[in-house]
Amino acid sequence: MQGFRTRACGPQDAAAIAELVNLADRADGLRGEYAVAEFEELLRHEVRDLGTDTLAALDGDGRLAGVGIVPLAQGDRVELIGAVHPQRRGLGIGRAVLAWQLRVAAGHRAQVIAAVGDRPSIRLYARFGFHVVRYFVEMSAPIGDPPAQPGPEGLRVVPFDTTQAFELYRVHAAAFAELWGHQERSFPEWKALTVESEQFRGDLARLALDGDAIAGFVLPYDRGTLYIGQVGTAPDRRRRGIATALLTEVLAAAGAQGFTVATLTMDAANPTGAPSVYARAGFAVDRQVAAYQCTAADSRL
Repeated sequence: MQGFRTRACGPQDAAAIAELVNLADRADGLRGEYAVAEFEELLRHEVRDLGTDTLAALDGDGRLAGVGIVPLAQGDRVELIGAVHPQRRGLGIGRAVLAWQLRVAAGHRAQVIAAVGDRPSIRLYARFGFHVVRYFVEMSAPIGDPPAQPGPEGLRVVPFDTTQAFELYRVHAAAFAELWGHQERSFPEWKALTVESEQFRGDLARLALDGDAIAGFVLPYDRGTLYIGQVGTAPDRRRRGIATALLTEVLAAAGAQGFTVATLTMDAANPTGAPSVYARAGFAVDRQVAAYQCTAADSRL
């Protein structure tokens, strides 16, 4: 990275990192809608040591040209976060940052994502020994008057209440346990990233209750657009229309709050029937992205 100086990232960099990652993502064909608070929370909760696990590349004017973050590993996998400013590409920053990340992540399966068709990123990942392990789709839906959906028979749809957080955590874990890439987290870790996140819209979140037991949930977040972060149904309650009814209520409530677009990301091979659920709620595919992995110790550094 000749001509650039490097240092660790700090909390004061969250806004610059969000701007850089969003610029880079949009240039690469991704959504690019991260909020500053998401990087504040990432640096606060998901990085073991900012001094050793983050890297900022600065140009001669002190502006952020590239960034690399190695979050805490979940099991044997770590999801690398990195970006290079579109106007600073071709100078070796991306190669240097990725090589550094893989050294920090040594001994773990490193994961990155790229839009299908993003040839420069795909070539870079191939150079380091990454290969495709999964495809995902990014979807969006206009928020207007969502199609009416019958409520789930015998269940009540209610707003989220903080007193239900621990039961929601348990139902969430059960609903996602069989899905590819699921990461087990402790209750405090899960809370920090979901219902205690600054972007979480608890006023728009909805639960389906059978008596007092949670049968399903939709947890939305504010990224300027409404981001549907988690949709789940207890395994023994699937295919009863619960998720569709919950999504419809969330979109109606979001429309009343002034949101005009909702977005989400879905595993293209999701086995739970999610594609038809989202289609019924008005979501359509915008783009396809791929997850790439390599074992950091075996990568071609």
